[in-house]
Amino acid sequence: MAALPFPAKLLSEYGRTTTSTACYSGAIALSIGLLWTMNLRLLTAPAPAGPEADPGRLRATVRRDLLLFLVFATAIPVAFWSPGLAEYWWLLAVPVRAVHRRPVAPAAVRRTPPRTT
Repeated sequence: MAALPFPAKLLSEYGRTTTSTACYSGAIALSIGLLWTMNLRLLTAPAPAGPEADPGRLRATVRRDLLLFLVFATAIPVAFWSPGLAEYWWLLAVPVRAVHRRPVAPAAVRRTPPRTT
């Protein structure tokens, strides 16, 4: 995550070039891929997540992250064909996130902040 400003700077300085667009797409895909891997690990071995981890919520997050990864990973070859089209390709993330919204935690799992008096 700390490396994301570098490809963002490349994109802002060099605009619609193949290198900057592919680099940005790759960095975002790598970040989402790492998040997907962590969530998949929690789904297969939920002990580190604790007893409040909801398997249904983890499955939904794994599906959403995989689709977002595919959007940005497929934007890399698109960038070699047309960098401008690859930037529009990123807009596919909007319907993916809309369709696969993160489910709301059940009321029993929600935590309330401690009261201060």
